[in-house]
Parts: sequence; structure tokens; C-alpha cells
Amino acid sequence: MPTKISTDWSNAPSTCKTADVVECKEVKNARVVYLAKASIRNAEVSGYFKVAEGAEVRALWGKRRIQVECLWFGCKPPTSWMNLTILSTPKFENGFSKKVNWNIAT
Repeated sequence: MPTKISTDWSNAPSTCKTADVVECKEVKNARVVYLAKASIRNAEVSGYFKVAEGAEVRALWGKRRIQVECLWFGCKPPTSWMNLTILSTPKFENGFSKKVNWNIAT
């Protein structure tokens, strides 16, 4: 069963170079992006991520980013989903019904 969503960041590290995907969750008919290489809070990750509703690739501080439904050490930002920095060519898919990355931790 997927980790429950928490917005309490008191036990989550702000960065962690060794963090990686530790949990996946099944989605149905979702819009996803496959990233061969992305980063979040100094950690490098890859795989399928569910794209947050209305999210598109955007530029921020000269880097391409996308908002995805994924947790960091079991936590979600209080007002949005996490923003991955895109380090590879994003491949989008609609109607995806398989597992996506759900929690990044150690």
C-alpha cells in the first residue's frame, strides 16, 4: 500500500544526494512523463512520474522543470506537488495504467 501523504517536513531532509525511488504506485489512465535523468533536492532519479494536473515543462532559473505527483521522504509540499529538474528529454504518455514512482527517500 502506498505511503500516505504528509505535509509535515520536520523529519524530512532538505537535500539528500543518496535518495532514490523507494516506492511506486499503480495509476490508471494517467498523464505521465518518462525521464531517463532528473534531479530533486540533490538526488538523481529516473523513471515514470505522474504529471500533476495542469503541469507543463517550464523554465526556472535557466533549468527545465516539471511538477509531478511524488513524495520526498513521505512528504508533499503543502501547496503543490514536487518539481523535478529535467536533465534528459522528457517523453510524455497519456492513458498510462501501470506503476509510477511515488516516494523518493533512502
